[in-house]
Amino acid sequence: MNNKLKTTSIDRFNDVDKHIKIIHQILISTICMGVLAVIVYKTNIPNPNMIMVTGLVIFSALFGTNGGIPAAIIMMVYTTFFFSENHSFVTYTDLNLRKVYVTLFGVTVITLFVCFLKKSENDAFDKIEFFSKELKDHNIKLQKSSITDHLTGTKNRLALRNDYTNYDNKNIHIMMIDVDDFKAINDTAGHESGDMVLKNIGQILIDIFGFEHSYRYGGDEFMIICDEINENEFKNKCNEMMNRISDLSVNNEKVTISAGYVYGYTKFNDDLRTMFSSADENLYQVKTNGKKEVIGTEFKSI
Repeated sequence: MNNKLKTTSIDRFNDVDKHIKIIHQILISTICMGVLAVIVYKTNIPNPNMIMVTGLVIFSALFGTNGGIPAAIIMMVYTTFFFSENHSFVTYTDLNLRKVYVTLFGVTVITLFVCFLKKSENDAFDKIEFFSKELKDHNIKLQKSSITDHLTGTKNRLALRNDYTNYDNKNIHIMMIDVDDFKAINDTAGHESGDMVLKNIGQILIDIFGFEHSYRYGGDEFMIICDEINENEFKNKCNEMMNRISDLSVNNEKVTISAGYVYGYTKFNDDLRTMFSSADENLYQVKTNGKKEVIGTEFKSI
């Protein structure tokens, strides 16, 4: 509901902004053409329409119909004024009346043609902008697709390699996660059930730790890398993870995981890889102890 109201407010703001822009264009064209008419009159230019039509073309080209129509009206008003007897707007000689008709025809053709060109230009720019946005969105989707594991929705190994430098010189937690007895799940319930388990676990990890911190390391192994998070907060997230995964089951058998993590500051380039190994060792310790728990230790760079 809030998003809908926000979108409506933005649309209204854009409409008001558009209307203000149109008014500005009309005023600019009207004032400038009015000033131009005064100038050609005061300077007694013998053929003022040559000057006036220049203004008409300029404002039609700049603002389209918003500038062309006001400019055309002012030019025609000045033409009828200039060619009428005693500037009466009423009485004309036959020759001057024909000049008025010719000017009217010329002004109409020029205004329509130049405004049409301006509209075509605007339409072309709108299409370019639209396709540029489409291309940008498509590239973003492709980029995300290239770093996303399509089964679990978490990041993949390519993303992990790309993210290495993001964790330099930071306090981080690295956790390795393994699904307990995953081979037995595949053997007894089938690979579709196994895939569903991985998919559900991936979604749980994303919900708790965020997509940017969740990786599928390979097979039934996942990795979490969180930066700038304190130990108590990370433990709470781990407890939430274990509780939510315990709700998963296959053939009335609960799904469980084992996890090992380390936390500390990555001081040197090799610290991240060393922390991977330490987290994996803690995971192995959990497996040795009987699985279904999380063990964490502090990492200290040498």
